[in-house]
Amino acid sequence: MIEKGNRKHIQAVRDVREGEAVMRQFCESLPADRLLQGNDADLDTALIKEKNFRTFIDPVSGAKITYASSLVVLGHFVSYLDDGSSPPNFIVTAEHGQYTCEVVLPENSPVHSAKGRPSAKKAIAKRSAAFEACVLLRQGGHLDEHLVSTHHKHLPAMRNAHLALSMNKSSSYDMEIKPRIWQDSRGSIPDALYMTILELEEPEQLGRPSQPIALLTRTLMPQLPGVLLHLQSNRTSNLLFTSLQDQFCIAKEQLSKLNAFTLRIYKDVFNKTFEVNEAAMSYWFAPVVIDFKNDIDKRVPARLIDWPIVNYVHGNQCWTWSIDRPYDELKNRYMVDKWDGSRRFWSIKVLPDLSPQDPVPEDAAPSRYMNTIIDYTVSLFSKSRQRAVWRQDQPVIFAHRILHRLNWLDEYTEEENKVKNAYVCPEPLHFSAVSHALYRAGEVR
Repeated sequence: MIEKGNRKHIQAVRDVREGEAVMRQFCESLPADRLLQGNDADLDTALIKEKNFRTFIDPVSGAKITYASSLVVLGHFVSYLDDGSSPPNFIVTAEHGQYTCEVVLPENSPVHSAKGRPSAKKAIAKRSAAFEACVLLRQGGHLDEHLVSTHHKHLPAMRNAHLALSMNKSSSYDMEIKPRIWQDSRGSIPDALYMTILELEEPEQLGRPSQPIALLTRTLMPQLPGVLLHLQSNRTSNLLFTSLQDQFCIAKEQLSKLNAFTLRIYKDVFNKTFEVNEAAMSYWFAPVVIDFKNDIDKRVPARLIDWPIVNYVHGNQCWTWSIDRPYDELKNRYMVDKWDGSRRFWSIKVLPDLSPQDPVPEDAAPSRYMNTIIDYTVSLFSKSRQRAVWRQDQPVIFAHRILHRLNWLDEYTEEENKVKNAYVCPEPLHFSAVSHALYRAGEVR
C-alpha cells in the first residue's frame, strides 16, 4: 500500500521491482552446477533406494559407518581438534550430470581432504566425501574402535583459578562438599550418642500441633545459631538449636527403634525408602518430650526422648482407619496419597454433612479429578479407578493440602499462596504412624 501522489513511495516500489529483475537475471545466468536439483526432503528415501552405498564395519567393536552417519562422525572428530578449528568445507562440482564432492578438513587435522564418489544428488555426494574421510581417519588410528576421536581437547591452564591463588598453591585450601562430621564416624554401630534439640521459638506459628525433635549424632555438634523459618504465608519462627554436652549410652534395641523412626520420617515426608543399616546412618531423629525445659530431672539426654512415640512408630507402619473410629481420631492427622506421594494432607475436622459422592466444594484446591469427593481423593488412573470399590458411608474430612516445600528459608511465593483447602475420604489414604503417636501423646498429657 502506497500513498497516492507520494513520489517517495512510488520510487521505492520501482527500486524493488528493478532489484527483483536484476536478481532474476543473475539467477538465470548461473551454470548448471549452481542450480539446486530437487529437494533434500526425500533424502531418506534416496538413501534407502540406493543399493551401492558402502558401509565400513570396525573389526574390533563392530561399529558401523554409513552414509547417513558419516557427517555426524566427522563433525564430532573436528570438534575435538584444537581451539580455532573451522568446520569441514564441502566443495561440490558437477560433471556429466552428476555431482562429486571433496571435503577439506582444518589445517591441524591429520587428514587434510577426501573425495567422494559421483552421485545424482548433492546431499548424497557430501555424505560420500564424509564417508571417505571417516574411513581414512579410522585407518590412520585417529578414530578409535568406537569411532570417537583419539585426540583430546587441551583446555587452558588455570581456567578455574580463583584470585589470590598462586601457581604453586601456596594459598590453596581443601574444599569440602559436605561436612566431614557425617562420614568420619560412619560405618560402626554406636553405643553412645550426643543430642541436639531442635525446637521452634514460636510453635503456634506453624498452625498445627508440633513437638521438638532431637538430632542424635556420634560426635558432639557445635552450638548453632537460630535460623528463621517461613512456616506459612506471613508466619515465621526461629528454629533454635540446643546442643547437650553430655553423651548418653544407647542400647542396640533402642538404636534399632530410633532407626525405624528416622526411616519412617523419610518415607512419610519425603517418600524415600532406604535400606535398614544402622552402621551406614549418619544421624538419627527422635521426638523430645514437650516439657523438657520444666523438668530438671529430664535434662539427662536419654530421658528427654519421648519413648512411647518411638515404640509406637517402631511397631506400626501406619495408623489404620476403620468405619467404627470416632470422628475425633481423624483430627490432626498427616495423610498421604497411597499412589502419589506428592499429595499430602493435614486433617482439620470431619464434615458430617458431606458424603463421598457429593460434588467437590468450590473452595477446594485443583486436582486431576473433580467430579466427586471420592474421585478427588483417589489419584488412580481411569482403568484402576473403575475396578476400585470404596465405602459409601465413610466420612468426609476437611484438610489442608501440604506443599512439597524443601526450602523453608525463603518466603512463600504467589504459587504457594494459592488455595490449599481439600476435601478427602479416609479409606484411600495412608495415615502416618508418627502423627498418630503425637495424637496419643497429646491425649495422655
